[in-house]
Formats: sequence, structure tokens, C-alpha cells
Amino acid sequence: MGERETMTWVEWVRAIGRAAGWDGEVVILPRDRLPEHLVPDEDMGQHLVVDTARIREELGYREHVSREEGLRQTIAWERAHPPGKVGPARFDYAAEDGALAAWNKVQR
Repeated sequence: MGERETMTWVEWVRAIGRAAGWDGEVVILPRDRLPEHLVPDEDMGQHLVVDTARIREELGYREHVSREEGLRQTIAWERAHPPGKVGPARFDYAAEDGALAAWNKVQR
């Protein structure tokens, strides 16, 4: 199943950030500028568009909660149930800060 409107990855990040109370900026770096731990294993370059009109029309499908409320509830649950153990290799904030600083220099 899919939503009525398809959002981009950036739109999802912004929506999740808003629901979490984050007011930061989303910065898109080229793949070759990402720190190694942030380079995705899969190719995310393709477009994905979902059309749910038929199931909505024929079966009357509709969301029971808004996207915003669903994100808010999910974030509340995630905060109440943090993962037991997260590998430290998934987080290298110094590398992320360095990549962003280098990218900002290139953009000037």
C-alpha cells in the first residue's frame, strides 16, 4: 500500500525532523563526498512513484491517521523503546562534520 502523495527522500527527512521537533537544515551531498558509513549499499537514484487511486476508489481505502500524526506516534514509540544496542560504527559525527565543512568550502 502507499500514500496518496509520494514524497521524496528529502521531504521524508524534513517531515520526520519536524515531527521530532528538529529545526535543522537538510544538506544533500554528492555520494562521493559522503563519509564511508553513510554511503548506501543500494542505488537510490531511481524514481519511485506509487498510484493508490484504484484501491482508494474500488475498496474505499483511506488512512486512519494523518501522515503527521503517524510520524508523531512513531517517534513517541521509538523514544519510549530505544534499541538495546547500536553499533558505534554507524555513527561518526566527526566525519560527518568534516564532510559538511569540506562541502561548504566547495560551495563558496
